[in-house]
Amino acid sequence: MSEPDPSADATEGGLPHGAPARLLILFSVFVIGACGLMYELIAGAVASYLLGDSVTMYSLVIGVFLAAMGFGSFLTQWIRSDLLGAFLRIQLAVGVVGGFSGLATFAAFAHTDEIMPVVLGLCGVVGALVGMEIPLVIRLMKEGAVLRVNVAQVLSVDYLGALAASTAFPFLVLPLLGLTRAALLIGMFNILIASFGIAMFWRDLPGRRALCGWTLVCGMLLIGGFAAAGRATTWLEDRLYQDEVILAETTPYQRIVITRWQDDIRLFLNGHLQFSAADEYRYHEALVVPGVTAASRATRAPLRVLLLGGGDGLAVRELLRHAEVEQIDLVDIDRRVVELFRDNPLLRELNGGSLTDPRVACHYEDAFVFLRNLRAARYDLIVMDLPDPSGVETSKLYSRTFFGLALRKLTPRGVLVTQASSPFYAREAYWCVVRTIESAVGELPPSKSAESKPFSIIPYHSQVPSFGDWGFVMAAAKRPAAEHWPPPEKTRYLTYSVFERALVFAPDSRKVETEINELDDPVLVRYHNAGWSRWNQ
Repeated sequence: MSEPDPSADATEGGLPHGAPARLLILFSVFVIGACGLMYELIAGAVASYLLGDSVTMYSLVIGVFLAAMGFGSFLTQWIRSDLLGAFLRIQLAVGVVGGFSGLATFAAFAHTDEIMPVVLGLCGVVGALVGMEIPLVIRLMKEGAVLRVNVAQVLSVDYLGALAASTAFPFLVLPLLGLTRAALLIGMFNILIASFGIAMFWRDLPGRRALCGWTLVCGMLLIGGFAAAGRATTWLEDRLYQDEVILAETTPYQRIVITRWQDDIRLFLNGHLQFSAADEYRYHEALVVPGVTAASRATRAPLRVLLLGGGDGLAVRELLRHAEVEQIDLVDIDRRVVELFRDNPLLRELNGGSLTDPRVACHYEDAFVFLRNLRAARYDLIVMDLPDPSGVETSKLYSRTFFGLALRKLTPRGVLVTQASSPFYAREAYWCVVRTIESAVGELPPSKSAESKPFSIIPYHSQVPSFGDWGFVMAAAKRPAAEHWPPPEKTRYLTYSVFERALVFAPDSRKVETEINELDDPVLVRYHNAGWSRWNQ
């Protein structure tokens, strides 16, 4: 690569007009600053939705994007003439590549296992193009102001655009458009900037007719992509799932996909199976029945229950089968999941309309925040039906701090139950949850109440065909007793004899020594992902 020629700067040209042109360029900087950050956020969100572990995905996306921006900025020193034309062509390129980046990533996920090179490659290309924009703008504005004023104005407007994007993305763009259409719409803004530039500087723009033609082509591509994005995403998701996709939505928190094959309805969140209607009762009975039985035995009074997660209403359905349950507070961060399973007739049939029962109160909040802000309320039973700890954002819900918060919200003889992944597929992860709960119990202050009894930690597991061998952990003063177990006609799977067998672990899933999962050291993520990766290769 040859060295840039400083003498060429004299021929590169500034803005051909005065204040109006300068204002247009500053407005363009605001828009491209917003677009650049939007592309970054979309890439991180798509990677997180499809691959999980949002901390790792966003770290890689941000790192590659910023490095590519630096490389793009470096390359602009070899652009020696027609700066305005170069800037407008870059707008077209970033609009098309960035606009179709969401669809391209979904297509790669549907047709190949090697998705990370695609995600990072797109980030690199878009980042390099975005990185070329600001140096060109500063050089375009060299006429009429000293360098320090140009730099101050351009960078301040660029950062304001980024602020606008970071505010609009989670609260407006993503809920209304979803990821693929959001990227395409942002691409159209880049095309609009190119169009305004062509219109304003038409007489002074070399190659203006060809540039105008390419702008029309790029705009038509993005408009066509936007119109077809919904159908294209559905078609690609049909390639991902074995069964027909009957519903797909993107919320600020996750990608919701529901499939159907004959009578089997399946829910996927961010690509991970949450339940199959064919056997979900096995999972939900194992999650609910032992806890209700133990709490009923301990309190001998109507039960007040806190359910963390479970916005599909299936765990609520199981809780309501027990007459001793008087009140349920359901906490789910994603309001849309609850709305779907409350209002959609097909989904409401699965949970028996449990979410409309007057004994159920819904709270749309992060479970950690809910527990931290909870003051006077105390529960006889806390059931945790939370996502697997595949990333730092979910691992916190299995931390020593979180379990400690939950245990302190129990009545003196209260019971806590949580799902805990598979003791066979992710053996270390399961026993890490057990040890973390044991640690949290050990840190509880001594109770002065005569009713209070020390907790026993009771690990057990259940066979759920859709998941395999699945584990649960209960913290209770006493194990459920046979005389308190619901009669056989109240359960489809979990009788007392089945539960007794569930307390026994085979040699290949018995307890192993692990570290404690902490907020600042989420070892559970490593255990979980390492365990499952052995079976998903």
